[in-house]
Amino acid sequence: MQRRGQGYRPRLTFTLDFHELVVGDLVSGPCTLRYDPLRIVPRDAVPLLPRTQRPVIAHIRFHPSGKLSEIEMRFRRAGWLNVDEDPTGDGTMLQAGFDLPQGCRELECWFSYVDDNGESRWDSEMGANYWLRFPIFDLPSIEPAVIARLDKPLDLFRLEVQTVPEVSAVNVRWRYTNAINTERFERRLIQGGGKWNLGDGAEVASNTPLAFDLVYFVNNHKYTDDNQGTWYVVSR
Repeated sequence: MQRRGQGYRPRLTFTLDFHELVVGDLVSGPCTLRYDPLRIVPRDAVPLLPRTQRPVIAHIRFHPSGKLSEIEMRFRRAGWLNVDEDPTGDGTMLQAGFDLPQGCRELECWFSYVDDNGESRWDSEMGANYWLRFPIFDLPSIEPAVIARLDKPLDLFRLEVQTVPEVSAVNVRWRYTNAINTERFERRLIQGGGKWNLGDGAEVASNTPLAFDLVYFVNNHKYTDDNQGTWYVVSR
């Protein structure tokens, strides 16, 4: 399967609609962090951030080492900021860089901001913090196939996924590509032989390509591998 971002430097984006996007591979060294200030800064204070230089603090803990890094995120000094509000992360974003340490497997992130009244504001998933992993590292091998069966009207969807040992469960979700609003199906994969698989397979419509993604769990945290937003596509 073609894995988008494989071998590329990592980039983390926290969007206004409260999605956390992981792009790139688990490569130690420079990592880019992008954050929408409207997640935490009062709307009328955002245009003044280049003047006030009040930072949004990114708190990042690297696991398994537990090392904590705190990064001050600011806009360049100016008198006024014309804010381009975009919920998907393509608008006005704070950006900073940090080093992803060797051996890091998981990131725990939260953010803070002190407003004009001296009150602290937090963006921390209600105190649970945001946990980020890199699917290309966690799921190094994905082997799908859609098999035609001459004796039956339905094809067979088979899938094998190799994971790191920390993964405790894997689900596959798929839909048919010829119908945008079609129902999405989901199955729990079975562990065996060092891989996760669909067992005897899943019956699917004949000669119809499938788009699928994977949901997996590590330490009770849920992660999604949707090929960085483009899904995986497989056909007969």
